[in-house]
Amino acid sequence: MGAKVTAEDFAYNIEKSISRNIKDYTMLTREVRENNKFLSELKEKIYDFQLVQGFISIFISEFEKYDSAITEKALKEISNNLRIKWLAEEQRRIRGR
Repeated sequence: MGAKVTAEDFAYNIEKSISRNIKDYTMLTREVRENNKFLSELKEKIYDFQLVQGFISIFISEFEKYDSAITEKALKEISNNLRIKWLAEEQRRIRGR
């Protein structure tokens, strides 16, 4: 605006602005830390899920070698359980059925 501001005045105004908003910065930093912790835990759960899914896939594949009709019957039984229905659906998707 045509006013001359010294470096000291500028620094003072920045410091004053930061001081007024320190609570907001602290809260934001805390939220970022909590979000990073959540993402890290989520990554671990995804990895665990992939391990379980891999185990089930191997188990179903080996079981299917001996009797595909019983394998399909077992997947149908799993599908009847709403809590674990997704396991059977995922195995069918993997197998292209």
